[in-house]
Amino acid sequence: MVYLDHNATTPVAPEVVDAMLPYLRETFGNPSSDHPAGRAAARAVVAARAQVSNLIGADPAEIVFTSGGTESNNLAIRGTASVADPTRRRIVERLARGEHPVMELAREFSISQPAVTKHLDTLESAGLIRRRRAGRQRICYLRPNALNSSVEWIARCRRFWHQRFDALDTLLAETTSAKE
Repeated sequence: MVYLDHNATTPVAPEVVDAMLPYLRETFGNPSSDHPAGRAAARAVVAARAQVSNLIGADPAEIVFTSGGTESNNLAIRGTASVADPTRRRIVERLARGEHPVMELAREFSISQPAVTKHLDTLESAGLIRRRRAGRQRICYLRPNALNSSVEWIARCRRFWHQRFDALDTLLAETTSAKE
């Protein structure tokens, strides 16, 4: 039988089961907890993140583990939506033309300083902008190559998944021709 319902559930590869068994049976713990089992679990998560990042050519900080498809979808949708806010897009466009004080951005977009600061916090956590102090002012500027690195990361992901889909297409073609 060829199983084609991987959207619903996917069998776990035997090597993954072997790698996970110690953490499912003996060395389990909440990686956010500050006790020996939690610290051991946190080290395992850091190691796994490094392995995945090496596999796909990403920075370990770009790797996020989720509990399943729904959580992953929500993370992607909410993350994209948070940066895609029209005001945030306009702020990025404005900063692409040069650095600006926070107060100037607030006046320019006719919003309060706390409101613009919330937008700037989101953009800074996404790695798109930086802020620095200049006397009494907070100056915002577009992080050098921030957009380029995002585009490059997306291109790497696209190449990675295209290779995987090409391999799947080959496997399906071989399976189909073997049945005929």
